[in-house]
Amino acid sequence: MLSDPGGYTLGVSGLEKLVGRVRSPYVILILGHPGSGKTTLASTICYKNTLEGRSCLYVSFYEDKDKLFNYMRDVGLNLASAESVGLLRFARLPTPTKVDSAVDLLNTLLSEGKYDVVVIDSINPVLAGAEDPEKRAWLLNYFYNLAHLNNRLVVLVEELPYGQEATKIEEFAADAVLVLRSEVEESFLVRKLEVRKVRGRNIPLAEVPFSIIENRGFEVFVPPVLGEVPVEAGEIYVPCRAFRQVWGTLKRGFIAGVYYPATAGPRDLPIFLLAMSAINNIRTLFLSYRYSPNAMIEMILERAEELGIEQAITEKILSERITFASINPFSRSVTQLAIDELQLIDSVGPDLVVFHGIEILREGIPSGRYLKERYNQLNYLKSRGILVIRVGEYVDESAYKEMALLDDAVIKLSYVTPPSSYGTLKYEALLWRRGKLATIVSPEEVDECVRKCVEILKQKR
Repeated sequence: MLSDPGGYTLGVSGLEKLVGRVRSPYVILILGHPGSGKTTLASTICYKNTLEGRSCLYVSFYEDKDKLFNYMRDVGLNLASAESVGLLRFARLPTPTKVDSAVDLLNTLLSEGKYDVVVIDSINPVLAGAEDPEKRAWLLNYFYNLAHLNNRLVVLVEELPYGQEATKIEEFAADAVLVLRSEVEESFLVRKLEVRKVRGRNIPLAEVPFSIIENRGFEVFVPPVLGEVPVEAGEIYVPCRAFRQVWGTLKRGFIAGVYYPATAGPRDLPIFLLAMSAINNIRTLFLSYRYSPNAMIEMILERAEELGIEQAITEKILSERITFASINPFSRSVTQLAIDELQLIDSVGPDLVVFHGIEILREGIPSGRYLKERYNQLNYLKSRGILVIRVGEYVDESAYKEMALLDDAVIKLSYVTPPSSYGTLKYEALLWRRGKLATIVSPEEVDECVRKCVEILKQKR
C-alpha cells in the first residue's frame, strides 16, 4: 500500500537537507567519473527505500552481484537482507548492441514485478546506441515515462570520461541532476557533490563535500552557512571579580579569545576553565591542535597540585565536566577539518568549546580561507548557544589582530618585567568586550583571579 506517502528518501541525511524527500514520479540523474561514488549513492537510495517498505529493481550492465553486495555491506548497506525479504531484485543484463534490445530487456524485467524504485547503473551502454537524434529523443522519452507511467522513482547513473563534465543525456529529462567529483585540495583528495539541478526547489549551496565511510556509507556534509549573524542567548558566570568588572557575564554564543606571548603558555587558563565549568554546571570540549589529551591532563593535574588542589578533586571535575580531544590540522584538507570538528562537537554536545593552538591554523591556512572557514563555523556554534574560547600564541601584532578579528571578548596576556631581571615573570591582562573600552588588569588582579578559581575548585570535594 506504500506508494508515495511522505515522498521517497534519498537515503543520505545531508543530501535531504538540500533536496528534501522527493515525490514520485521523479527521475534522478547521477553523473561522475569512474570511482567517484555513483554506484554507492545509487545503491544507498535503493536500499534506504527498501527499509521504508518500498521495492527496488537494481539493473546493472557491468556490476557482478556478489562483488556489489560485498562492497555495499562494507559501507553499511545490507542488500542481501533486502533481497531476502523480496524488496530488492538485482539484475545484470548483457551489454546491448542496440537501443531497442536494451529497452526490450528492461521492459521484460519491469513486467515481472511491481517496483517503486528503479536504478539503471549505468545508462552508458544504452546511450552508445543512440547517436541518431531521433533515437536519442525516443530514448529520453522512455526514461521519462519509466517514472511517470508507474508513479515511481527512477535513478539513472551515467559515467563521465575523465576530463568531461557534460552529460550525453539532456538534463531536462531528469528532475534532479547530481554530479560527483573528486578534487585535490592541499594534497588531499576531497570528494564533492554538485547539485546541478532540482526541479521546483531553490538550492542554497550548489556544491557540498561528501565521504564514503566504512560501516557508515555515503555521507554528505552541508556546511553551516548562516545568512545572518545569530543572537546570543543565556549567560555564563565568570568567577573572577576583575574580569566581571569589564565583561560582566559571558553570553552563551560569545566568541572569546585568549592570547599570550611566545614561551608564556597560559598555565592557569585550564584552572579558570575548570572553575567556570564547575560553577556554571556546564560541559566543556577542549580541542587542541598542539597537545594530546594525555599531555593536557598531565599539565592540568601538575598545575592544580602546585596550587594546592587535591588530585582527586581535579580528576573528578575533569571526568565530569571536560572532554579532551586533539587534531593534527594538517592531516586533512581544510574542508575535512571543518567537517571533523563539527562532527566531534555534535558527538560531545558541549556548552563550551575551547580551540587551543589556533596560531597553528592561522600560520598554516591561507589568510582569506582561514577567516572564511572559521567565521562560518563560529557563527554556527553561536547559533547553537555554545560559548567558544579560542586560545593562541601571538608572535606579533599582525597575528594577534587577525586572530582577534572574530572575537566578541578578548584576554591578551603580556609579560610584566619584575624590578629585578631575575625571577618568574608575571602577566598583566588586557581585557576587552564588544561595546566596552579595553582595560588593563594588573598582575595582582590576575593572581587574585587564580586564587578565586582555586577556592571554587576546593569547595567541589
